Amino acid sequence: MLQLFYYIGIALQAYCVYHAYRNHKEYYWFFIIVFIPTLGALIYLFTQVVGVNSMTSTVNSAQQEAFKVLYPSKRINDLEKRLEFSDTFENRVSLADAYLQNGRLDDAIEMYLSALKGHYENDYYAISKLVSAYFQTEQFELVISYTEKIQHKVEFKHSRTQFLYAVALEKTGNLEAAEAEFHKIDVPYKNYDERYYFANYLVEKGEKNAAEEILKDMLQEGQHMQRQNRRRYSFALRQARELLDSLEA
Repeated sequence: MLQLFYYIGIALQAYCVYHAYRNHKEYYWFFIIVFIPTLGALIYLFTQVVGVNSMTSTVNSAQQEAFKVLYPSKRINDLEKRLEFSDTFENRVSLADAYLQNGRLDDAIEMYLSALKGHYENDYYAISKLVSAYFQTEQFELVISYTEKIQHKVEFKHSRTQFLYAVALEKTGNLEAAEAEFHKIDVPYKNYDERYYFANYLVEKGEKNAAEEILKDMLQEGQHMQRQNRRRYSFALRQARELLDSLEA
């Protein structure tokens, strides 16, 4: 039993370090997580991931993530064997998804590309996931070129992929086109992380009033959300409040 708790603690630390890295947290969080075993990870989890008020859902999520960290290769091995037995588009995409979820971005890219052939060369789901992998490896030109294959599809509108496309345009200096895409994802009761990013983008451009309008809309919507959605978007809404307060100070 003690050994099980030890491995769960290690998995929790690994997840928190990964989350902190992916979300560009301050460096002191890495010291807290690593040098205060388990307790530091729990402090980070409850304050930085979803907040204290959603402890139950956090624990369930942490258990799932811990399993993924402890046994990251089991599902991949199973999917690789499945692909060997039956080389189908669905099996290639499932394996690519597993690679992507476990941070094996180059393998994911290779597998998505191998799946996107023939009848499936313009498959929306596979391309959107490929775009995500290219974005995470900062290959922004490829993000743009592959997004343009699917941007006419209904699923693209207001999607995460549209946001990644907008950021890629921004990163490659096509600011006018980027802002046009950012405006398209600024829709009520959706895309809170993305809209917060857009507000920051406008602040950096010196368009303070436009940024404040987006932030106020987000916070107004937050007051009318169901409890579940309020918990889900609590971090983005808290960031929006902090940014708005700083702009109004």
